[in-house]
Amino acid sequence: MALSLILFTFIVNVTSGYIRLLFPKGSRARIRCFYIPITLAILQRYIFNLSYEYLPIFVGTALIGLFLGGIVHRFRHKDEDEKRIEEV
Repeated sequence: MALSLILFTFIVNVTSGYIRLLFPKGSRARIRCFYIPITLAILQRYIFNLSYEYLPIFVGTALIGLFLGGIVHRFRHKDEDEKRIEEV
């Protein structure tokens, strides 16, 4: 049960990390893409009545997912970023 929740948390956060980079830095949408998935990870642990020992695992998985989602976004949009730099 805990492993499936951790995997779900990871997938949601990779998606959120990808979407987060679509918004400008410091915007509300970008900040929400960071805080809402972490809050959901904590709520998952609470709703499914898992012990506090799982809290660092869920939050760590959320942060790793956000980070990897950003890497995927940068990798997929590398050509667009290079064009934007050339235009400036």
